[in-house]
Amino acid sequence: MKTFDEYREYLDADGDEFAGLFNTILINVTGFFRDEDAWKFVEQDVIPRILEHKTEASPIRVWSAGCATGEEAYTAAILLAEALGEDRYRERVKIYATDIDEPALA
Repeated sequence: MKTFDEYREYLDADGDEFAGLFNTILINVTGFFRDEDAWKFVEQDVIPRILEHKTEASPIRVWSAGCATGEEAYTAAILLAEALGEDRYRERVKIYATDIDEPALA
């Protein structure tokens, strides 16, 4: 294709091309404690601040957007369970994990 408009028309007409482009754009890179420095910051700075500003009964909600197969969402769960204890974690925490890639979520 020579122009964006030509390629857009091709994408509209060819589902395989659209799927190929879509899968190229999606990263699907995930891992437990991936980007170690960021997770240390969450553990040492973010979670303590959250707990400092919430009452003992206040719910804690986390949204892991673009989570692929969910390892980052599970990492957040691990850190919060360690900070709160398992019983308080179960009572207070809800983690929402979303991704546009339905096969990755499945």
